[in-house]
Amino acid sequence: MRPSIARQLLADLVLTLVDLVSISSDLVSISSRFRQLVAYFVLTLSEVLVSVTGLEFSYTQAPPAMKSMVMAFYLSAVAAGNLVTVAINASILNADGSSR
Repeated sequence: MRPSIARQLLADLVLTLVDLVSISSDLVSISSRFRQLVAYFVLTLSEVLVSVTGLEFSYTQAPPAMKSMVMAFYLSAVAAGNLVTVAINASILNADGSSR
């Protein structure tokens, strides 16, 4: 099942925004808070797009008797990714709680 044209265009827009933020942060001094806000917005939007697509694909492609199991595998993969994020964040923390 291919993603819709609207989803592809939205994904392209997100990638373009990421590129623009990267370029503008190199060329112009933008405040740190604004860059962080843009980064959170782009990451949240991409997480929503990927999550909806993954959940829809998992649910529509699974046979009726396996829907719960397929969804459990999908959500377990998401949980494993979150655990990797926790491990990476824990490895870069200083004793005072700030990051390196």
